Amino acid sequence: MSEDEPQMSMEPSTTELSDVTKQPVRDFVYRYYTTLAGVPHDAWRFFIVGARYTHVDGCGPEEARDPGPAVGQYQIHVNIMHQRFTECQFLIRSINEQSVANGRIHVLVTGDMSRSKQPADSFVQSFMLKYLSEINQYAVTNSILKVYTSLPPLPRSPSPLSQPQYSSR
Repeated sequence: MSEDEPQMSMEPSTTELSDVTKQPVRDFVYRYYTTLAGVPHDAWRFFIVGARYTHVDGCGPEEARDPGPAVGQYQIHVNIMHQRFTECQFLIRSINEQSVANGRIHVLVTGDMSRSKQPADSFVQSFMLKYLSEINQYAVTNSILKVYTSLPPLPRSPSPLSQPQYSSR
């Protein structure tokens, strides 16, 4: 094996999250969505002062109207209040967390959300969390929430482009 070839180790990585860390992260996620559904005007408190938050609704051309990230707690508060999270319900389908540089944790949440008793839309949200020892809890440094509204229906049969083409020679 040459020096240029990557070395693979079968030993566990020291950056893997322990169960001791996973539970507080999952507790954070549940507190966040409970607050977002019940008292959305308090959701800004989960973000650090210079945090970034992006919210994208829809599929297709309407995404082009995305104004970009809200930066800072005040802009995040305004953005969240414009998203109609009142009377919102969340169903969390999965939470995946991964340790990254500088002790931060990347969290990916998938699920369904229903606003004002409307049919549920799927969502994916990515959080970058930082542990704040002075308050003994995690806070969001960066988040992207993508809500998939009006997904196109799945085709009933494969389209002609997806079927293999055979020639008879």
